[in-house]
Amino acid sequence: CHEVRDGGVSEGLPSVGETLSQNLLERFGSVRAVFSADPHALAEVPKIGAKKAAEIVNVVTAKWAGRQRRIEDES
Repeated sequence: CHEVRDGGVSEGLPSVGETLSQNLLERFGSVRAVFSADPHALAEVPKIGAKKAAEIVNVVTAKWAGRQRRIEDES
């Protein structure tokens, strides 16, 4: 059985490793709450700061660009 220690936060966010994801989860209580947080609240988490908070918000609010075509699809 594979145990996910940080709820997958570190895999889904840029420049966020296990320690930062634990800080985020301790502050917000769930992955959903982390992904729903505004940049000001994120920036208050230890070692996140305004720049990383903005990156997180950009990732979780980005629109899906659709399925990317593979080279084989173009022939």
